Amino acid sequence: MVKTVLPPEPIERFPHQAYVLCMGDLHIGSPYVDYERIKQDLDRARDLNADILINGDLLDAVLPKDNKRFTPTALHPRLQNRADVLNGAVDWAVELLSPYAPWIRVIGTGNHETVIEKYHSLDPISLIVGELNRSHAGSVDYGGYCGFFRRSWVYGQRKYFTLTLYRHHGSGGASPVTKGIIDFARMLAFIDADVIVLGHKHNRLVEGSARRIRLNAGGEVVQDPVLCVMAGAYMNTYNEQSSEDALTHGRRGNYAHEWNCAPQQPGGVFLRVELSGPGMRIRAEV
Repeated sequence: MVKTVLPPEPIERFPHQAYVLCMGDLHIGSPYVDYERIKQDLDRARDLNADILINGDLLDAVLPKDNKRFTPTALHPRLQNRADVLNGAVDWAVELLSPYAPWIRVIGTGNHETVIEKYHSLDPISLIVGELNRSHAGSVDYGGYCGFFRRSWVYGQRKYFTLTLYRHHGSGGASPVTKGIIDFARMLAFIDADVIVLGHKHNRLVEGSARRIRLNAGGEVVQDPVLCVMAGAYMNTYNEQSSEDALTHGRRGNYAHEWNCAPQQPGGVFLRVELSGPGMRIRAEV
């Protein structure tokens, strides 16, 4: 578990808004990814001066030796006919993320990367983080599979606002009926945070009904909301293929077709942290 703590940032005016982009499951290297949508979310985060959190499965990393998942059509044309597919994917990720390195706070590991560690003894996320920090003016934390992210803001010398976020890449199947809500219910029993972020299941949703009852520093009983966020993937797994194209070039299958998965909403989730006299309020934009 990795902890990312940013120093307090002064607030110049009151009230104030700050932003955090929760994203993951970019699956760089897959031909089914909407790379323009990734760039749109990153461009918006940069324009908003948002903290960017990447929560695993940055790479698709479905390699030729993967007997379970690999087919020749699993590789983007940019990576086809390369002996060093993983090198190409790592270089592509660095190229894509480098313009946003000053805003990226943490890059986590997902199951697509841990498979590489298991079978090829290589951690591609550490290579990407190292290159972004070395060559592209980044200060990116290596996030591992899960961890805490804390950001504080200070107004003058008196009032602090602190956001505590817990992120986990996610586990288990796609949960086509419950969409992963049960995962949040389990985590609320042992995670103390303002926001809990998951990925992995490729669903994009926000659930804000959870509450914590606690005694604050002033001795008052307060009810604090806990925002549960699941960031979507960037894969368009239902690309259509004409009969003529399939007969000429071969069928381009993918897991969503073959597993009968429902279409899912793509993209990351922006958190808008509103800082005002009464306190801090967190809103999710989906």
